[in-house]
Amino acid sequence: MLGLRSLKRRDHMNLVIVNGVRYEYPDDQSISIDNGKIVIGGNDITPESEKISVVVTGNIENLEIDACRSLQITGDVGVVRSTSADVKIAGSVKEGVSSTSGDI
Repeated sequence: MLGLRSLKRRDHMNLVIVNGVRYEYPDDQSISIDNGKIVIGGNDITPESEKISVVVTGNIENLEIDACRSLQITGDVGVVRSTSADVKIAGSVKEGVSSTSGDI
């Protein structure tokens, strides 16, 4: 089960892939994933699967995750905090990455 408290984007490339399905959204929208419920800009896009994988393309300022199967970020990040997830980042990290349980 994935619980992403907040994901704020800071550039024009707003693309998130959840379990292989692509979602694009404008700069002023946010993504929240809490207790397995995924909402982008007020629209519920929660998949049927309990195992969730997330791919973010573009830069993000702040990302907090309770738990997910995998998280991949292609872009620069400010801070990433994970309780339980394998995190892969292809970009620079400004402030730091932490994970209680999982690989970074």
